[in-house]
Amino acid sequence: MTPNKTILILLLLVTANSLQAQNDDWQFFLTVGQFTINDEVLQNDYGNGLAVNGAVSRCLGAKSRLKLFVSRFQKDGDPYSLDENFNAGNAGSLALTQLGMTLENASRGTEYPRLWFGVGVYSVFVSEKIVGNNQMNGDDIGAHFTVTPEFRILDSILLVFSGGYRISALTLRDKRNFRQLDLSGASLSIGFSWIH
Repeated sequence: MTPNKTILILLLLVTANSLQAQNDDWQFFLTVGQFTINDEVLQNDYGNGLAVNGAVSRCLGAKSRLKLFVSRFQKDGDPYSLDENFNAGNAGSLALTQLGMTLENASRGTEYPRLWFGVGVYSVFVSEKIVGNNQMNGDDIGAHFTVTPEFRILDSILLVFSGGYRISALTLRDKRNFRQLDLSGASLSIGFSWIH
């Protein structure tokens, strides 16, 4: 297990223990949206793609909460897009799994609509598979910032929008080769939340 994974697992265990000690309601989230990687080469190779996100949070007070989340992005593309004399089609596949936590503060206390501002850390696990090559893997710990407006639909159901920016860079490796990737990028999603 790499140091990055060990640190994140310890943080999540401490966070889960502190959430269990709270007395307020749990809140569950499911959103879908788009993740846009800033790196120009990755944009040419894979472009923007669909991201599916799940999260659970618990209040730390009237205006703050701690959220644990997981996000998945996978996109096929042409890893040789910069070669004008060669078209490989969708010969590559890039997959990102992000697992982390966010500390959020609300702008309006318990009134709706509520606007949450968040900052947190996450671990990203990345794999890239190109036809004819070995799969390359890597992981890193990054930081992120979020803005999340929530609108009440029913007593326990909320409509949720979420925008954010994630910062991370890592090295993908196989047995012999390596590749540096800048995975920083923006996300925008919509979905629902359920308060239990």
